[in-house]
Amino acid sequence: MKKIKILLLIVFASLSSYAQDPQLFENTWYLQKVVIDGNDIFPPNVVTEQITGTIQFFELIDIVSINYCDFTDSLIEYDLVSNIFTLQDNPSILIGDCLDSTNITFGINYFSVFFNSQHFAKNPFSYSFTTENGILTLTVVNSLGDIAIYGNEILSIQYFDNLSFEVYPNPVKDELFIASKTSINDFNIFIYSINGKLILSINDSELSNNSIDVQKFNRGIYFMRFEDNLGRNAIRRFIKN
Repeated sequence: MKKIKILLLIVFASLSSYAQDPQLFENTWYLQKVVIDGNDIFPPNVVTEQITGTIQFFELIDIVSINYCDFTDSLIEYDLVSNIFTLQDNPSILIGDCLDSTNITFGINYFSVFFNSQHFAKNPFSYSFTTENGILTLTVVNSLGDIAIYGNEILSIQYFDNLSFEVYPNPVKDELFIASKTSINDFNIFIYSINGKLILSINDSELSNNSIDVQKFNRGIYFMRFEDNLGRNAIRRFIKN
């Protein structure tokens, strides 16, 4: 009887992974953004530290690896019916070598989608897939409604190269100017605080002299996201004095 029970447990454990969508295991997923309390927070474009956030699910072992500066390997348990999983509390964490404060801040925000400050998992997590222009997107949602969005390609670096936006002066005091090395029309601009709060949303047609008045902005670091009519994105950082 004991042998039968042990065999059943082994079969059950092996089925837990295979019951999931195979796309989950077939890709390394590259982080595009997180959404916390309804606020979009994008990975910072730090020239000195080009960090790529990832999540990877392993089919043959029930472990998920979550990376951005720091590295977290957590035991994972899959629902046998739905696209849902749960993570263990207090997973192993390997401290990375990021020194830039914006990367460190974003890393904290990213890991907060999965764990609270006491390292308890925000279970359960649901996930879904979408495909657009040949790019597969994975969306993971925690029990509080916070979201991490991934692609099966490193989109951001490609888009940064294609959309060559520049902002100046930087640091800026009163007026921030925008320039593009390529001819790009009909794009939207979104400005976020370092905490991911949307401060301003504007279309390029609303710009005066290709500039934005930032006099009333508080001093600090901001992120500017450009999005063109093809859905491509570029992110730039500026400092308000």
